[in-house]
Amino acid sequence: ARLQAGVRADLVTAVRNAGGASRLLACGAIETNPSEAPLAAWTLGVPLRRTESDRGDVVIQSGGASSAALSPPAPAGYRLVAATQRVRVFVRPTCAG
Repeated sequence: ARLQAGVRADLVTAVRNAGGASRLLACGAIETNPSEAPLAAWTLGVPLRRTESDRGDVVIQSGGASSAALSPPAPAGYRLVAATQRVRVFVRPTCAG
């Protein structure tokens, strides 16, 4: 529960530091760690299906409960726009958001 609370707090901070939910959603599809998709959807204020892309224009990377490794893998060619201890947010270079 403590780990999940930390991820939640970091996700809120990372989204804010990336310019907010509306900026990220304007970029297009969202890809995230499958175990964190519901939390990402809630944080962004969208239906779950908006955070289940396997080739997102926005990648929200976080560790899962069963592993400290960040998932999904860091996408080549994307820009890192926000990072916290447990969450990183990347966008395609073409995203002006």
